Amino acid sequence: MVDRLRSLLAVQDVAALHGVFDRWVWAKRRPRRRQALMAQVRQAMRDEGRVQQRLADLPEKLSELLDHLLQEPRAPRGAADVPRGAFESLAEVRAGLAALQREGFAFVAASGEGEAPGPAAQYVVPAELVESIERLQRRQRQELGSVLTLRGHLEARRDREAATDRTDKVVKLYTMERALRRRVAKLPAKVRPVVDAVLDSHGGMASFDDLAATLGRDVACGVEPRELGHILESALVGTVTPLPLDRFGLQSYGSAVVIFREVAAVLLEERASTRSASASTGSASASTGSASASTGSASASTGSASVERWLDAGADLVSNVSRFLRDLQATRVQFTVDGELYKASARRIERSLLPLAGGVLHRDAQLRLIFNFCRAQRLIGRCGERALRLTDAGRRFEEQSLPAKVRSVLAFALDESGASGECFHQARVRRALLRLLATLEPGQCQELSLLPFLARNAYLARLERLGAEQYFAAREKRGLLPTLSVQQLSWELVGFVKRRLFALGLVELGMCGDRPIAMRLSRLGAELLGADALGADGAGEGDEAPSRSEVVVNPDYEVLLFPGADAAAVVHLFDRFAERLKTDHVVHFRLTREALQAALRDGVGLAEILDELSGRSRVPLPQNVVYSLRDWGDEAGVLRLDGGAIHGHRPEVVDRFVQVAQMQGYVGDRVSSTSVALRDEGSFEALRREAREHGFYLERGRHGD
Repeated sequence: MVDRLRSLLAVQDVAALHGVFDRWVWAKRRPRRRQALMAQVRQAMRDEGRVQQRLADLPEKLSELLDHLLQEPRAPRGAADVPRGAFESLAEVRAGLAALQREGFAFVAASGEGEAPGPAAQYVVPAELVESIERLQRRQRQELGSVLTLRGHLEARRDREAATDRTDKVVKLYTMERALRRRVAKLPAKVRPVVDAVLDSHGGMASFDDLAATLGRDVACGVEPRELGHILESALVGTVTPLPLDRFGLQSYGSAVVIFREVAAVLLEERASTRSASASTGSASASTGSASASTGSASASTGSASVERWLDAGADLVSNVSRFLRDLQATRVQFTVDGELYKASARRIERSLLPLAGGVLHRDAQLRLIFNFCRAQRLIGRCGERALRLTDAGRRFEEQSLPAKVRSVLAFALDESGASGECFHQARVRRALLRLLATLEPGQCQELSLLPFLARNAYLARLERLGAEQYFAAREKRGLLPTLSVQQLSWELVGFVKRRLFALGLVELGMCGDRPIAMRLSRLGAELLGADALGADGAGEGDEAPSRSEVVVNPDYEVLLFPGADAAAVVHLFDRFAERLKTDHVVHFRLTREALQAALRDGVGLAEILDELSGRSRVPLPQNVVYSLRDWGDEAGVLRLDGGAIHGHRPEVVDRFVQVAQMQGYVGDRVSSTSVALRDEGSFEALRREAREHGFYLERGRHGD
């Protein structure tokens, strides 16, 4: 082959050959014979360690140029065939190719001896060097899988031993729970504390420094890393190895103890199940809405700590998004030149927000999340004098169902930067967590750290297939060092569960004192994440049919909501047309003129409010309450379509309606003092949208209602 190193070096003059030798061999003395020089260069190019070191020392531009040549390593390429990339001109590309030749990475494919490369010279990478780079890249791609997973470890061992066993069957055999427990039980006594610490505190992988901090240096250093690795590999439980993760944007471990992913998953779930009294999770129900439920007796235990009560945030965060948008319409909300809210406006809005159960997300943190979400989704816009306004997208958001609203906020939260400021890994590992969460049944108790550990381990095992290396390559060349560790990745997932999934009502938190130690999927979470644990009626298998939320409406306009299985959606709706007074096992509201009229502006119909109250009330609604609601609606501009005409209860409201110029094309003759004919019933929806812009709220219904 013309691109073998022997052929390429044969046409080099002595000075050029000496330069290549010096760069590759690093010997104090050069051999006198030309053939010996070329043989040593060829041997150096076949040394993967030497090749890896030389590649790391290449400048960024030359490394990029070499990557282009390696895309078609057998085809000679000239300067005109190479994309400019970081090079400013064709002459700079030619200079880069000449520099690659001086460094001994590429050579002119055909040239007379001693002839300088011309402008049209064609360059090629020696076949020996191509083979070494391909082997190095292949080994690096397999490196993570071979140390993080039992399958990868067995495949690597099979390749080393040239065995022909069926890896799938072997993995299945060695991951059977009985076989796993037997192998772990046979581990030496001095190894078991290390394995326990790696699993319980680190989720399956930890550096020796972390173990020393967890166990104490005497225990951690009671077994040498090489000996520990041999014991774990012999038992097919794990390994001890360097964990080079910097090319993926994560901090590398110089010496890491790794429990294989398949083994860690079984052992972590087994340990969690033995620490959790899962049989009693159905004996106590969490309070809905945003109340914290007392479970009576502890429903789960985690280590020596037991769950004393369960917290459920319900839909309060989404209700606070609605409160923020409503505040924008009712008052003037200004922002600074940096695009942030004025402190006075922020403090006023914070006071109007509902507090989340357990104080997991304080009002100021809620407002930051809500403001960033509304800004990113274009629910708010700017108007004159640095003030905010509600956009059409914001109005459409208010008209959506509760699940649709939660999905929108969740989609935004998935792509938020983590505490470390890094987004690439966080966005992907959070989605891995949601996939695991969707497999749970509502009410199934899990230790708080279990799913984050499992999601992190599953994500790291797939890291090489997600394009992380290419994404972080440019940052590495700019000298930006990874700041996120494997352990931080899992702890930030725990924070995501507490500050986002719980805040959105997708999970409930089990508390021991003021500390969350467990979680479980809520019914709202099961609905949104697509868990099939709920039957058609919303009840889990073996459960009774879910209760429906009921209300008692008192003549003094107080509404008592007794939460049922649908409490999250009901509480969210009531928050839109009533003022919440108290949240406990019973949620207290008060009906007011201001709250009802604000709900009408948000798109909640008066008929919908009356139907919701009467349909859930245990007794008929008090007549004074019904009369007041209708009177407040008439005052706000509620009109009804019936029999081809628009009806109202107040003549002055109908007078104002027909005097609006935009209404003239929709309505005809005045039928009575409180009625006006509609030209075409097919135009009712368009008329309703237009009327709402001018402060009138049209509904379909009977005039006598």
